[in-house]
Amino acid sequence: MKLFIVGVGRSGTSLLQSILSSHSNIAMPPETGFLRKGIFSFKRHENISYQKFTDLYPRLDRIPPAVFDHHPGSFSNGFDFYRYTLRKIASQEEAEIAGDKDPKLIEYISGTAMLWSESKFIHLVRDPRDVLLSKKKAAWSKGKPSWYHIFANYVQLKMGEWQGHKLTGKRYVTVTYEDLLAHPEETITQICDFLGIEFEESMLSFQKKAKELISDEETLWKKETMGPLLKNNTGKWKGKLEPWEVALTEQLCQQAFEIGRYQYSRAIKELSFFDKLYVKSVSIMLKGFGYVYMGYRKFYQKFIVWWKR
Repeated sequence: MKLFIVGVGRSGTSLLQSILSSHSNIAMPPETGFLRKGIFSFKRHENISYQKFTDLYPRLDRIPPAVFDHHPGSFSNGFDFYRYTLRKIASQEEAEIAGDKDPKLIEYISGTAMLWSESKFIHLVRDPRDVLLSKKKAAWSKGKPSWYHIFANYVQLKMGEWQGHKLTGKRYVTVTYEDLLAHPEETITQICDFLGIEFEESMLSFQKKAKELISDEETLWKKETMGPLLKNNTGKWKGKLEPWEVALTEQLCQQAFEIGRYQYSRAIKELSFFDKLYVKSVSIMLKGFGYVYMGYRKFYQKFIVWWKR
């Protein structure tokens, strides 16, 4: 079985990957983005080379050298390599489930489902206001404007829930970050039931596996994953985001509030007339652009699979 963990960046997918990888029947490589960048792309991403798998996952050094000779620009070769890699990792760890974690793969669910008809997806959702605060701090994302992060949250959540349930049905499940923190054993058990495996106590002691999955350069923004579960790591956005940021997030990411049962603030009501007009206008504009973007992503995946094959 193939398992994919998806979700908006900074929603806790690294934590979930570490927890699931601690199960004796699940094997995952560190995050490489290979499927998205090396296969679902017209570009030849040299930085997503096959050798990166061995750099991040030393136990793959027994893969036949010929496998690495395939160029990332070749869909069939790249896909064969990716499949081979996941099988090899699962075989080495004597696991029946081979998984991968890439948050932005949530935009490529339709293409991934086309390649693996029996794959399963776990979509992790977090309070979008906490996601925004976290992205404003992370080294890789803090340089981008807030509206960009809010839009990404909106469109990725929309695509995940829309395409995931429509294309995969019962092979797609949504879990909230807050439930994972507040009720870890219960939430993890539900995920195990979804995957058809038994819960193991080792999944609550995931720190060792987290250190194996996180590279040195990622520790700056993923260090919390290597520590104990922070049950109070919610609601951090209060008093740390601008009122207009909170209001725009609540206007645009309403689907997340429905899924996670998050409480709305009074931010939109407390804005000045012009700030309120700005939030409403930007919200309408981003929603319109979002539908165009989602349509483009859907067409793009079908076309690239056809074209590269």
